[in-house]
Amino acid sequence: MAGILAFVTLTLAVVSNVVQLITGNSIFLWICAGLYPIGLIFGALEWAERRARFRTPVGANVAEVRELGLEARGAGDKKAAERLLQVAAERGDVEAMWQLATVLLERDGRAAQPWLERAAAKGHPMAQMFLNPGN
Repeated sequence: MAGILAFVTLTLAVVSNVVQLITGNSIFLWICAGLYPIGLIFGALEWAERRARFRTPVGANVAEVRELGLEARGAGDKKAAERLLQVAAERGDVEAMWQLATVLLERDGRAAQPWLERAAAKGHPMAQMFLNPGN
């Protein structure tokens, strides 16, 4: 919600600034000056909400950590997704190993290789197909 509010207030600030430039009416400059910091505050709140939401919960089971990692990936937070999926994968979650490998493949195939091999060795069908496409 804070992200939407940040977007709206910053957009209104830019629009009021453009209107001020076109019309020369200084009231729009004051509106811009008021909206801009509010938009920054909403943006900071959105960042804090995301950061808190994708922190590894203490005592969470492996499936919960994996699901948080997948949620972070869906939200576009690749760093949080990688970190959470790595925690779940290191705890032995085969699906997390596969998902972590797919995240790592997007930036570095060599980093994904060990996780693909681990997932395949533990019987993950997609990892096995990825490593042995002819079989």
